[in-house]
Amino acid sequence: MAEEYVGRKFDTEFIEGGKPPTELVEEILACGRRLDSAGLTPENAGNISVRTGNGMLVTVGGVNKGHMRSSDVVEVVGFDFVKAKVVGEREPSSEVPMHWLIYQSYPMAQAVIHAHDDIVLENAGKLKLTLGVHVTENEASYGTQDQAYEVVEALAHAQYAVIRGHGIVCMGQVLRECLELVMKIHDSLK
Repeated sequence: MAEEYVGRKFDTEFIEGGKPPTELVEEILACGRRLDSAGLTPENAGNISVRTGNGMLVTVGGVNKGHMRSSDVVEVVGFDFVKAKVVGEREPSSEVPMHWLIYQSYPMAQAVIHAHDDIVLENAGKLKLTLGVHVTENEASYGTQDQAYEVVEALAHAQYAVIRGHGIVCMGQVLRECLELVMKIHDSLK
C-alpha cells in the first residue's frame, strides 16, 4: 500500500441488534484464510463483506484476515459517509464506504472482496486488454467517498476492478464466486 493507514474516515455508532447468521460469518472467515494464504491480505489489509437484509456483514479493521474469529465480523446497518451504524462491539473496516456504495449501486452484488494484489497492480494494463478488467480513473485516498465512487464507476464494466495504486475489488452474487474470480485472475499472472 502506497498510502499510510491513518484509521477510519467516518464515525461509528454502535447499536443493539441480533447476532449475524453463523453460516455467513463462517464463509467470511474461510474466505479470509484463503486470501491470507495466497498473500492477498498482507498484515491487516483487505476486507470482505456480504449483503444482509439490514445492510452488510463486514470484517473489522486491524485484524489479519487469516486469523479472524467470529467476533471480527460486524453488521453495518446504516451508512451516510459520515457515520456507520454498527451492530457489534468492534470498529468496521475503514473501507465501509466502498462496500456500502457497491451494494447501493449494484442490486446483484451480494458479496464483495477487497484485496491487495501486487501482481495485479503491476499488470493492470495487460488485464484490461486480455480480460477487460477496468482500473479506476483516478487514484483516491482509501476509505473515502471519492474512492468509493471511483470503484463503483470501474465496476460498471465488470465485476472485478483494479483500484489505482491500491488494490483490487470484486463483487458477486455469492462470496465463493468472488473468491474464485480473485484467485483466477491472481493465478493467471504467476
